[in-house]
This record gives sequence, C-alpha cells and structure tokens, in this order.
Amino acid sequence: MAVWWGLENAMLKPDMSPAEFAPQSPDPSSEWPAWGLWAQTSGQMGEDRPDLEAVKQLMALKDEWGKSADSPAREAAWEKILTLWSDQVFTIGIVSAR
Repeated sequence: MAVWWGLENAMLKPDMSPAEFAPQSPDPSSEWPAWGLWAQTSGQMGEDRPDLEAVKQLMALKDEWGKSADSPAREAAWEKILTLWSDQVFTIGIVSAR
C-alpha cells in the first residue's frame, strides 16, 4: 500500500481517461512506474509484465475503455475499474491542508 495525493480531478465522468488507475507511465510519481515503463515500451523496458491479477485487470479495463465507442460502454469500464480499485485499496489518498 502507498500514500498518494489523490486524483488530478476527482469529478469523474465516463469520457475522462482512467489512465491514473492503471500502469501507463514511467513517471516516478505514478502508482507503478516500472510497470508503466513496461506498458509504455511494449515490454522492452521496465519490470516484467505485472504479476498481480488485479493490476492486469486494470490494464485490460483501461484498454477496454479506450476502445469503447460510446459513453455507456466507457461508464461500464469505469465502474469495473473503481470497484476493483476500492476492493484492493492500492493507495490511500490524503487531503492537503494548504
């Protein structure tokens, strides 16, 4: 489990990308930078393919969202992503006192 500052925009809509919820970036501030590098380079760099089933599902759901032709299909993918994320509790967001 990790501590995380939260979503860039927590007002989620079906047409908003769920990229923050799945490995997709090698940025060290992202959830899984080594798996993100693997995803971004098609397996040429980074750690091996994710071995956590829940992470594999998140990556597949992010891809499903990206291939969806309409908002209801994207909303269905989002619901699955959020359910998986809340069941697994990969991170706990914090509130800034700024």
